Amino acid sequence: MPHYVALIPSELRTDSVEKVCVLLLSAVESPHLTLTIQNIETNSTILRMELPTSTGFNCINFTIGESEMSRHSYNTLLSVSVKGSGENLSVSETKMVVLRRYDSLTFVQTDKPVYKPGQIVKFRIVTLNDRFIPVQEEYPLVTVWDPEGNRIGQWKDLTPRQGIVDLTYDLMPEPMQGSYRIEVLKKQGKVEHSFTVEEYVLPTAELTVKMPASIMMTDPVIHIEVCGRYTYGKPVKGLVNGTVCLQSYNYFASVTYCEHVDGKTDANGCLVTDLSTKSYKFVKRRFTDNVRANFIMVESGTGLHLAAFGETSVNPEISKITFEGVEDHYKKGLPYSGQVRIQYSTGGPVRNASIFLFCSLKPGAEKLTTDENGLASFSLDTTTWGSLPVSFTAIYQGGYLFQNSLPHHKSGHHMVKPFYSRSSSFLSIQKHHQELPCDSQLDVEIHYTITCPTVQEKASLDVFYLVMSRGLIVKLNQKTISVGGSEGLMLLACLWRSPVSINVTLPLPEHLPPCS
Repeated sequence: MPHYVALIPSELRTDSVEKVCVLLLSAVESPHLTLTIQNIETNSTILRMELPTSTGFNCINFTIGESEMSRHSYNTLLSVSVKGSGENLSVSETKMVVLRRYDSLTFVQTDKPVYKPGQIVKFRIVTLNDRFIPVQEEYPLVTVWDPEGNRIGQWKDLTPRQGIVDLTYDLMPEPMQGSYRIEVLKKQGKVEHSFTVEEYVLPTAELTVKMPASIMMTDPVIHIEVCGRYTYGKPVKGLVNGTVCLQSYNYFASVTYCEHVDGKTDANGCLVTDLSTKSYKFVKRRFTDNVRANFIMVESGTGLHLAAFGETSVNPEISKITFEGVEDHYKKGLPYSGQVRIQYSTGGPVRNASIFLFCSLKPGAEKLTTDENGLASFSLDTTTWGSLPVSFTAIYQGGYLFQNSLPHHKSGHHMVKPFYSRSSSFLSIQKHHQELPCDSQLDVEIHYTITCPTVQEKASLDVFYLVMSRGLIVKLNQKTISVGGSEGLMLLACLWRSPVSINVTLPLPEHLPPCS
């Protein structure tokens, strides 16, 4: 019996080439197909076109102008229908979609936010489309306004060079101080940007306190760097004095435990210390902890005082485990594979670690060992899994089973459900997690099982696939595979990798958006 699949995007964009496709499977007689697009709000027909009809993909490209949008609206509801009939097949598919208008975004950027009298204000203007590509948009008028609303500068009919307009404005030696405004008039609307003019004096020196973003309860020391620098980069020599306090909070009270730190700066203008955490007794405190360091530097010779502070949190987790590259469903008979990652709470990978993977359907655990990236792969036999959900637990070296102990290694958990289809056939596209370079190719791995009646001879089977990006159909194609040659149920597991055999190779052109 002939079948069909209609592919209609959920979102259409104005003034953009869109695509609607109908996949006809083994049609004995191709039906007469008509694409109709109607505006729901006005009950008017925007587009009516005839689709080509043949076995396989039948696509048609079209463009909807901005004039079809509802007034003062960025979204318009449309009805897209594909209808047709033949001797052996009747096609009728209707879908509500959104017609959306994407305006370009114009940005104005100054070289700094605050200027002194007499300085030169350097600024640039760039307009980007919804794909963040510069647009050669002309600007009828660009103006600069002072704090009292007086126009003090203007440029007319500006055309970008390589998408960017660069401009400068010379401030008077004694200008009005306050907030100034740059106004860019576009063909539709305008964009504003502000900067400040004031007399200001840069500080002669600055003190900084560097601490790790977080520390573990088991860390023996807290590394602290207190550094003084003049504005021109030379180190400040002087005495440093401060306190490093553990601020503990629970439901009833907050308690502070402090350690005193002092000393002289070195040749680099820094006091570097590794403060022991022993006196803080992290493990015995069963509530939220935060460490704050307050320091004051007194410059030698001048007595100039500089102050600064730093903070870090105390993490009760030594490490945590996460599942990666795993599916939410499994197919009985096909291997279920994935990875577990273990990393310290501070972010680094735990290398050469033993992880025990528990499965709810079998006793015991499978031991995994992580590589230099903290990753360990697994592949499980699903032949006996049946039709029940399966849960997994991954534990670091089998030691820290109780999450309420401090400190602890956080275990990882994942649950999968059985996959169901009326035909009992199954297809799974392997996930790809790495970032891909532009103008390259991606070989996609696809696992599948095909259930069919008794077949004595091999037969061919067409597999259709499409690539979508940001709701748009980018690519459609098909591959032919060979099945059969045995009696009863056939179970196939195949990797589509080699160009010689079955291969799904996806080109990644430069204009393809980051997420597809």
